[in-house]
Amino acid sequence: MIKSALIIYSEDDNLLGDYFSECGKHAEILLNQKEAISQRYIRNEECRFEYIEMVLSYQVNAKSLVLIYSHGDELSFRKNGVNFFDENIDADVCFDGGLIYTNACLTGKQFGKNIVRRNASYYGYEIEIMISPEESHQKDFITCDNYALSQLIEGKSLLEAKKLAKDKFTQMSDKYDDLFSPLVAGWLIEARDNIVIYGDTDKSFI
Repeated sequence: MIKSALIIYSEDDNLLGDYFSECGKHAEILLNQKEAISQRYIRNEECRFEYIEMVLSYQVNAKSLVLIYSHGDELSFRKNGVNFFDENIDADVCFDGGLIYTNACLTGKQFGKNIVRRNASYYGYEIEIMISPEESHQKDFITCDNYALSQLIEGKSLLEAKKLAKDKFTQMSDKYDDLFSPLVAGWLIEARDNIVIYGDTDKSFI
């Protein structure tokens, strides 16, 4: 079972402000339910490839949970356009039997598939998803982004967590339909329909 978690997020993003940092802080609250999991944070200016590689080299527990809240493309995670994490990072102790959990756009298209070769698993999105710019909506988007994580913490498998997360997205979408916000409801459905998982989908990680 996973005994350590690394939470990576950028603050004051050029496009989304503090959305990613709020996702990271919400993840911290969820992980605090499991005292057995140690937590390490990488924030803002620390989101650099070399620094993260150094931090991972000191990870003493294999089978790590790596949570990344950032922008992304098909092959990497990015902060203000600069790659800070990809499949070539020197992190076997972290990847081997571990899980990369992210809300970064597009990383499920190729990165998620590629890391299976390093005996890691993946949860994330395979398209470019939309986040509501309205601060009053963003709490619900964060809940959806992290809902599968909450279920993994409860001992669900990756496959079960994905299914329950999709149910949560549907519930939130229905809420915005009822509030006559079809655009927001549509963004949630699009994200729901493009969640992908790879690796050991039938096992519990936590």
